[in-house]
Amino acid sequence: MPDEMQKEYEETLSTGGISALEKKISSELNLWQNIAIRFAIIGESGSGKSSFINAMLELSGDDPTAAKVGCNEWTIGCKEFQHPEKKTLLFYDLPGFGTPNFPKESYLELEAVQFESFDFFILITQCRFKKNDLWLVREIEKRKKHFCFIRTKIDVDISSD
Repeated sequence: MPDEMQKEYEETLSTGGISALEKKISSELNLWQNIAIRFAIIGESGSGKSSFINAMLELSGDDPTAAKVGCNEWTIGCKEFQHPEKKTLLFYDLPGFGTPNFPKESYLELEAVQFESFDFFILITQCRFKKNDLWLVREIEKRKKHFCFIRTKIDVDISSD
């Protein structure tokens, strides 16, 4: 615990007693519940980013609020989706990179991507980890951001064996 925080708790204890200290600690423990966390769902075009968002939010494909999915490049800008119960969890469907509209070379600087504005990246990969996925990981790490991988379409891989 930082010295400043310890001094603050000691002061609260000495002026308000144990009940005041308990109240202060309890309120501070719950502060995280009011902080918005912005998750960027990122990956190559067609990797299943929009389907992942729909699954996370328990939305069916025919729901008008669902992320649009299909064979065509539907996501042309950064689109926000709010968790239905935990309103501070925000998922952003980013355009897939590696297409003529969103080339890898300029992807991270595009206004439609807003790369620097996110707290955490969920990198959607399909089939196997590819050179473009490695490039994106290195770019995320270079900017000291946090990420995890989600592999999609594993059912396709299993059925083709």
